[in-house]
Amino acid sequence: MIPNTESSQSVQAVLFDLDDTLFDHQHSTRCALRDMQLSFPQLAAIPLAELEHANRHLLDTFHAQVLRGELTLEAARLARFQHLLHRFDVPTTVASVADVASRYRAVYQAERRAVPGVLALLNALRPHVQLGIITNNLAQEQYEKLRICGLDTLFDCIIISAEVGMAKPDPAIFQLTLDRLSCASQHAVMVGDSWTADIVPAATLGLRTIWLNRYGMTCPAREVTTEITAFEPLEATLRLLLQP
Repeated sequence: MIPNTESSQSVQAVLFDLDDTLFDHQHSTRCALRDMQLSFPQLAAIPLAELEHANRHLLDTFHAQVLRGELTLEAARLARFQHLLHRFDVPTTVASVADVASRYRAVYQAERRAVPGVLALLNALRPHVQLGIITNNLAQEQYEKLRICGLDTLFDCIIISAEVGMAKPDPAIFQLTLDRLSCASQHAVMVGDSWTADIVPAATLGLRTIWLNRYGMTCPAREVTTEITAFEPLEATLRLLLQP
């Protein structure tokens, strides 16, 4: 099931992104957006993919301000839903936006889960390599996701942008992780779902990369990475990660 010790010696560390690689952020988001559609007739006829795209754009915009210290997390959340509801012509008040934000957050948190196959994969990898996480966000948010998913004790190194003062796609945050694991780039593998934030900077540093493409996006450059659509079956993913 796992490559023999001699053949897997050159892989010393496997690094993972968190959101939509280990933690199923998109699942929680979709559940919360579907709940919103049930609450507003104006949203019921909007295709979920369109609503999701608008929400993702606003989340990226306002969350960047949170990471720069320009907005609190709560203020960014309220601004996001104010803009989202306005985008689809839903009348709002200060109270209704606050209610939407609160309900969305409650559904999102209730639906938190790991990406299928993650727990089995990490437990199978642990005897053979060091495990690390590189993620952009506030520390409390990310540690809570790990705890809820039962992943918080499985890693040798957890690097969160808000704690280290740098963020992906800056290659420096990848180098910091390698340094803390005392691992050279040629002996590490990076697994992530974001082409620009995970794959490109890791490849630039000389890491082998695995692009988790769960939603059928077009691969920009197949020569740069190895593409997978899921972590299952376990044996195939282990062979891929641990091969020299």
